[in-house]
Amino acid sequence: MSGQARRRLEQLPWERTHQVLSHPAVVQAAARVQEQELLAGVELEPHFRVFADRYRQTVTSADCEALSRTCLAKHGQWGRVCMLDADHEDTTGGLHWGLTADGRPIAWVGTAPDD
Repeated sequence: MSGQARRRLEQLPWERTHQVLSHPAVVQAAARVQEQELLAGVELEPHFRVFADRYRQTVTSADCEALSRTCLAKHGQWGRVCMLDADHEDTTGGLHWGLTADGRPIAWVGTAPDD
């Protein structure tokens, strides 16, 4: 969604926004996007698995210094966190890779409002 479209959507009353976002076509489109993100995550997992292993070890050991070198992109609302190095966007073309809350690999482009 473009910044201009997002601003227009934010200007709509909450009720209208809810109607738009809960429309079956919008829900279906979001499901298709997530399906593709999950497929891309699986496809890229062999290349990025080392980052997931490092992230798990960093969190388990509470290594704040190492964690600070991890990408800040997260999509908490959708249950995902990027596990790549901070400032990786230039080398990955804006692609983020991580795991979902239930441990499935996922890849996505862009940021979320809760970043």
